Amino acid sequence: MLEIVKAPTSILSQKAKPVVKIDKSILGLIEEMKGALENSTDPIGVGLAASQVNKNLQIFIAKPTPAPKFYTFINPKILKTSKKQEVKKAKVK
Repeated sequence: MLEIVKAPTSILSQKAKPVVKIDKSILGLIEEMKGALENSTDPIGVGLAASQVNKNLQIFIAKPTPAPKFYTFINPKILKTSKKQEVKKAKVK
């Protein structure tokens, strides 16, 4: 099983390389990443980047709900940004 690396591991601050070809090794890595994310408990994971498992590639997966569906992103691009930020204040009890 893949081990999730922790800061200050140097790969976490490097620019990840694009995936050139989606082959068996990339598909296998994605499956292993899903297993690592499923097994993370401290904290429970909702997303995982390839660099977090010591692979310098532009891949990340997300599982934002307990449902078994994963979302896989390969070579993602930010197409639009906004300077507007919304800040929500926490309620104090």
